[in-house]
Amino acid sequence: MLSKLTLLGLHKYSDGDIWDDLEFPEGIDKETAINEILRQCSEFCLLYPDLDYIKPAITAWGRKWYFTFEKWITVINTEYEPLWNLDVHIDIDDDGSKSGDKSGNTSATTNISGSNTHQNAAYDAEDFKNAEKDIRSDESGSTGSSSEKWSEADKNAHTEYRRGNQGITQSQQMLLAELDVRTWNIYQHIADIFANEFCITLYA
Repeated sequence: MLSKLTLLGLHKYSDGDIWDDLEFPEGIDKETAINEILRQCSEFCLLYPDLDYIKPAITAWGRKWYFTFEKWITVINTEYEPLWNLDVHIDIDDDGSKSGDKSGNTSATTNISGSNTHQNAAYDAEDFKNAEKDIRSDESGSTGSSSEKWSEADKNAHTEYRRGNQGITQSQQMLLAELDVRTWNIYQHIADIFANEFCITLYA
């Protein structure tokens, strides 16, 4: 008798308790998932027709596939433009620098030269004779130099966006692919996985 027990029969026999500990990621409605499993698998006989075994087995099954179901719901909720085959963000960060030297020399020189002559005359002479002569030659000046180093940093950061249709794939082809994606149903695939692991998929 138990070997012919179907999923629907065990579901009714347990009053639905076999699903109590089954968990799904946020975004997947548990009631909808269970109803789809029952819709697809209710007439199939179970591989493990034992109430004490099937409840913890279903709980473990949900935990095993939890990550996969979570990724499915994330992908389904991804926002994108169906008729674009190019959506690229490029962050560009240009760093540059400039440097140089400014230098120069300055000098100034002043030359001063001349002489001072002192003359004396004897008491009985009318002509003066040189008594002493001072000769002076002075040189003064200044020399200087200047040097200046300079540098400039140049940084330019921006983001480049490339979006649209590159023309590799026709818009009509992408539209048909989008329609195929929208016919993919997460609840149907959850039920398929359950059937593969718990049911003998043969109709009596």
